[in-house]
Amino acid sequence: MMNCLKKINLVLIEEDLPELFKSAEFIKQLVSPIQVKEGFPCILQFLVIKRHENGEVRDMEVQIQNVPFHIIEIVDNIRKESRFTE
Repeated sequence: MMNCLKKINLVLIEEDLPELFKSAEFIKQLVSPIQVKEGFPCILQFLVIKRHENGEVRDMEVQIQNVPFHIIEIVDNIRKESRFTE
């Protein structure tokens, strides 16, 4: 049953696989230089930056997200289990 579901999943996303593989590799290359550091890599997105008239930052809204390693792992597993190559 699980193998059937995996095969169905691969068929459904087949045309997107090359792009998924490239995206996963890009993220892995992006964070590879910091893998020797302590802590967890994250993504900071500055949503709103309010400034005083002189340009100094008065207030800001920042969103913090974890790097989606779980998604990279899923894509890597799909690559290993599929017949597709880049």
